Amino acid sequence: MKKIDRRNFFKYGAAAFASLILSPIFSRKGSLAFAGGKPPLSPSDPTAQALGYNPDNRKVDTKKWTKKAGAAGKHQMCKTCQFYTPIDSHHGNCQIFVNNTVMSHGWCNSWTKKA
Repeated sequence: MKKIDRRNFFKYGAAAFASLILSPIFSRKGSLAFAGGKPPLSPSDPTAQALGYNPDNRKVDTKKWTKKAGAAGKHQMCKTCQFYTPIDSHHGNCQIFVNNTVMSHGWCNSWTKKA
């Protein structure tokens, strides 16, 4: 058995500690998008369907959801809504869908321009 001296003990101990701290940050489930254990909102969720949520604002049915139609509709997306709080560049929390995260480029009929 190899003898571990004090220097190696602290060197390997620091590496082990750093890997425990940093591993959730680099794993998908530990990323900031899933902070607090909130899963991404599914378009098939009943509330999401009722409000016309789509994770891609460019694919919203503008005949059904006329609020999104027209030139002003191009700028309507979750990241420009007053109910949205960003987590990272792709995900955020929404005050409407409190149990899930939403895509920053998503859209729903509750969209309201940020003040």
